Amino acid sequence: MKIVKGNPQNIGNPLICRVSKKKSWIGSKNTVLVTRENPKLLWGYSGVITTKSVNVTKPSVSEISDSDFDTLFDGDIVKINSDGMIQVLWENKSHQNVFFMTDYCNSACIMCPQKSVSLSRSYHELNQKILSLLSSSDEVKHICFTGGEPTLCLDNLVELLHGCKTKFPSTPVSLLTNGKLLSDFSIAKKIVEANSNIMFCIPLYAPTDIEHDLIVGSEGSFQQTIKGLYNLARLKAPVEIRVVMIKQNYDRLVDLAEFIFRNMPFVAHIALMGMECSGVASKNLNDVWVDPIEYQAQLRQCVIELHRRAMNVSIFNLPYCLLPKEMWRFSRDSISEWKKTFQDSCTSCIKIDHCAGNFATSTRQSRYLKPIIE
Repeated sequence: MKIVKGNPQNIGNPLICRVSKKKSWIGSKNTVLVTRENPKLLWGYSGVITTKSVNVTKPSVSEISDSDFDTLFDGDIVKINSDGMIQVLWENKSHQNVFFMTDYCNSACIMCPQKSVSLSRSYHELNQKILSLLSSSDEVKHICFTGGEPTLCLDNLVELLHGCKTKFPSTPVSLLTNGKLLSDFSIAKKIVEANSNIMFCIPLYAPTDIEHDLIVGSEGSFQQTIKGLYNLARLKAPVEIRVVMIKQNYDRLVDLAEFIFRNMPFVAHIALMGMECSGVASKNLNDVWVDPIEYQAQLRQCVIELHRRAMNVSIFNLPYCLLPKEMWRFSRDSISEWKKTFQDSCTSCIKIDHCAGNFATSTRQSRYLKPIIE
């Protein structure tokens, strides 16, 4: 999430507003004006974000730097906190916007990039507010639903999926779920019927229950996920299998490719993903970390096996310099813009404009990162 620091004036409760840079003498409710002008003569706006240093009693104001002014755009949805900090909840120009449903999960993956939580918390009210501030005329290219585990908030999830379908009838939706609750056919059907544009993105980490459940940290997960996948197949819902490559499974990638081909030929896409070393993964780093350069051979063979069998396969989250050259065509620029970074040496790389880059959030990077110069 992109964050802009600001100095507050007259901000009590946090404000959630839609950004406008088009000034009107009488502003609209639920809109925050972003301007380089003095806000004293502006009325009707929920708040003003300005580069001017002012002292006013109305409206609520957050003063930002001139450079930060250019990072906010018409149609963005922001939360202005009482300390003046501005969180960009929805970037109108981005294709990577997310509805975060809950931070609670019914798995305990050993390489999860988020912090573990003990209490379930829902963000439904916030998500409803964001959706209400979006205009049906907005050019929304893609929407992602994630968590925690989104299906744990089933009714809220279905309501929001249906709302997105109503407001943006042709916009693709990605639902990041472990698929375990989808083992109940009625739940899978309810979600599929809420929005016909969903791609179900479901992790599968190994070709056996013992290996997968060890990584997921929950006994019985493999069987539940497989049943969920077959329920989605019955419902003719598109499925993407996601495989995060870690020390516990990288030498099983070829066997996993065989398992997917033999048992799930219906999947629309397989994503082989580099690990984000943050959250739980960062705590377990010595146990789960393997430098991507060490599994090049296994990754190459896995991709070849799937591709030869006409299965749609991609590599996520790994820069070109950590991949065999023949694998470059399968690489995707997949890391969210706000947490994508490059080393200083990468500026001379001839592939930087299309490279997946690295996670700025990761506590460890490969020792083999280097610019490609020819």
